[in-house]
Parts: sequence; C-alpha cells; structure tokens
Amino acid sequence: MVKLNVQLNMQRASLCPCCGALVDNYQCETCGHSWHSEKMNHTHIDYAGLSGRNALPERYVARKLDERLAQLESHLKPGMRILEVGCAEGLLGARIKARTSLMYWGIEPSRDSELARTHLDAVFRDSSELPSDIAPFDAILSFHVLEHISEPELEIARWRAHCHETTWLLIEVPCRGGHADVAIDCNPEHLHHFSPASLASLLEKNGFDPLAITRGHYESPVYTDSLRIFAIPKLAASHQRERLAERFSCIPAPFAVFGLGGDFRNYVQPLIDRLPVTTLLDSNPALSGSIQGRFRVECYQPSHHAHLPILVSSLRHERSIMADLHAAGHAKELIYLLADIYDKT
Repeated sequence: MVKLNVQLNMQRASLCPCCGALVDNYQCETCGHSWHSEKMNHTHIDYAGLSGRNALPERYVARKLDERLAQLESHLKPGMRILEVGCAEGLLGARIKARTSLMYWGIEPSRDSELARTHLDAVFRDSSELPSDIAPFDAILSFHVLEHISEPELEIARWRAHCHETTWLLIEVPCRGGHADVAIDCNPEHLHHFSPASLASLLEKNGFDPLAITRGHYESPVYTDSLRIFAIPKLAASHQRERLAERFSCIPAPFAVFGLGGDFRNYVQPLIDRLPVTTLLDSNPALSGSIQGRFRVECYQPSHHAHLPILVSSLRHERSIMADLHAAGHAKELIYLLADIYDKT
C-alpha cells in the first residue's frame, strides 16, 4: 500500500506549465495556476464540428466587443498586420477593419471559420496552416483561447515565432473561476485556470515581456472577471545593449562624462566600451587622477574641456553640475543630461 501511494504521488507531481515550479495535484502554490491533466480530463471536444461559439443574445456580444475595441483603438494604425487566434465568427475583426485600413487574419478551428472568412482577409484552422509570407504580424490577439489548450506554453511559443521586434500581444483569459463569486470554473472545455501571476509567468517563460495586466474584463454575464495582459517580445540581452547604446547617439562624438557616482556606475559604465567617451570628469578632488577602466579621472578645466560635449551622468547632482559648467562658461548646447537619454521614447 505504501508503494502504491508513492507511485500515485509521483504521478500527481508535475511541472507547472506557467512558471515551471514542481507541484502536486496540478495546483501551483508558486504562481496560483491550476489545471487538469489529460489523464484527469477525459472529455474530448471536437471543435471542428462546433458552431455558434458567440451564440448569445446580441446585447452581451455587443458589450464584449465594445469593451475590447475601446482598449484596442489607440493601438491600431493603418497598414497593420493583425492575427487573432480564436477569432470565432470574425466579429471583432470586422469592427476593426471598418475603422482602420489594415490586414486582419484569423485562426478558428470551429465551423464559425466559414462566417469569419466573409469578414477577414483569411482564416485558418490552425497556426500550422499560416503561410510564411503573411508573418510576422504587428499584433497578435487572443480572447478566451489559452484555457482550452492542453499545452499553452507550446501555443505561446508558436505565436512568438510569428513576431518581430515591435509586435504586441493582447491575451484575455478567465481569472480563476471567471467571476468574483465563482471559486471554481467547472466549464468542461477549460483545461487551465489562470491567475494574474501564472499568466504573466507563462508569457515571460516563453519569450515575452508583460507590460500590463488587468482584470475585471467582460466576456459574458457569467465570465465578468477576465484577465487581460499586454506584452511585447523580450529582446536578447545583446540586442537590448545595442538599443541602449543607440540612445547616446544624440551626443556628438567624442564626448566627456561628468559625475562618476551611482548613476554613472549603473547607467553609463556598463556601456562605456560601446560609447565614444574620451574623458571622465568629477568635481570631487579625491577622485582626480584615479583610474576608472581605461580612463584617468580629471577635474573640469575650461582650457582642456570647453570644446567637448559633456554628458551629466548624475540625476541627484544634475543641477549643481550644470551650475558649475555654466559658471565655467561651458556652452549650453554642449551639455546633455542622462535623464534625457533614458527618458526619451
């Protein structure tokens, strides 16, 4: 009996599909995710034979679409290329295309794809059917899809393959039970029950950077508490460093850096080998003559430094450094601020 119990516990132990933690009984205490394994859920849904996935009274469907469109409108631009995974009858895409001139494709495994094709540019049954010439997309949308998929991490990875650097992703799923007063979602089609932490973890683990997550979004009268997450592809560290170094290109080369405190060490020094810096300056006499990497620290002298563009690399002492430079007659147009480098969009 002891041996049997050990075997059962080993069968119940698994890795959380969202955060990767080792869990028992398909409940993750780390991120709050819960799910039904394929062994626990024997219900097979033949989506290819279903239709009318939005077959609710019109006022409910209109409320849902209005709420989604209200959030999307500010992100829509002419010429965009959008993919909606789980587009149903294509009603959201039809509304979007009526407002903005763009390309809109859908993925829909049910028979609703037939109606969706009358609204959208093309509709496919599965992400594997997507022609290579229509990707990458500028945006990927998915509303109440991931909870139906047995391996959501694989699905997210497929979406990531269809992104470019600035693609944005908008996903909506029920929050736990899907309603503030419903503890457990008993919908037999729903294999996963997401928490805010588990949805964010799922995206982070599969190459996305979550920027915002909100809850309380309306899908239907019984699913009034949905999670919605906005994310972009996560950049490789090397690419991120290139983009960060590019921010300094507004400073004419070569330039000097004034202020060698914590802001310098955090936000300039890690990039200094990629920047056209020739001189390090600081007003602290104790630092004068010390060696910082390949540089010997100097005190500002108009005779030596007046011709150089200078980056003020301290936020806390920004005013005092600028005052010293102005008092020394350094040209205003040759002074640049670290705040402006990092704060620009």
